[in-house]
Amino acid sequence: RLRKPPLRRRAPSAPIVTARSPARRATTDPSMPELPEVETVARDLRGELVGRRFISAWVSEPGVLRFPAAEAFGAALLARRVESVERRGKYIFCRLDGAEELVVHLGMTGHLRVVGGDAEVVKHTHLRAGLDDGRELRFDDARRFGRVMLGVRALLEERRVLPALGVEPLSGDFTPERLDGLMRRTRRTVKAALLDQAGIAGLGNIYVDEACHLA
Repeated sequence: RLRKPPLRRRAPSAPIVTARSPARRATTDPSMPELPEVETVARDLRGELVGRRFISAWVSEPGVLRFPAAEAFGAALLARRVESVERRGKYIFCRLDGAEELVVHLGMTGHLRVVGGDAEVVKHTHLRAGLDDGRELRFDDARRFGRVMLGVRALLEERRVLPALGVEPLSGDFTPERLDGLMRRTRRTVKAALLDQAGIAGLGNIYVDEACHLA
């Protein structure tokens, strides 16, 4: 008598990973910084940069500078003191004495960090800015999607090198009524509307996907 082959049990499906799960990073592309990662960089830099002055500047890849040109950038940065370091959306703003700001977007693979002046220069380091304590602020970016700019914020927006940024999703201004108003003014999909930085600044693909899933 022919016997039916035994049924094979399917392996249990992988658990759905949400923003609350400590295993969320397993589904995250580590090369794409999201708002929390940029906030962490800004907080780390705040303790290292505030109160320090720039004494030198070296740019090896002018393409990462959106404004101004390399020569003007170096001259404008020298002797400037860092007053504060803040995050806005996915941008890091280093406010200098005066009205100008050093603004950095990390792109997909960018790193912005303070290291010893004699530290080994890693590959794809495009910007080195010497500090008055002997250390350096360095920016490296393998894929060169990151960008650096220096100037008054209004001028950077006028030159369209700094886009208009909407409400911060972690601020008190981001209310259900504010979100409702944003969604009612668009005919795009929910995900596309949430990713629009002019509406809500800082949301990225991963967190929007998870928010839509949980909703």
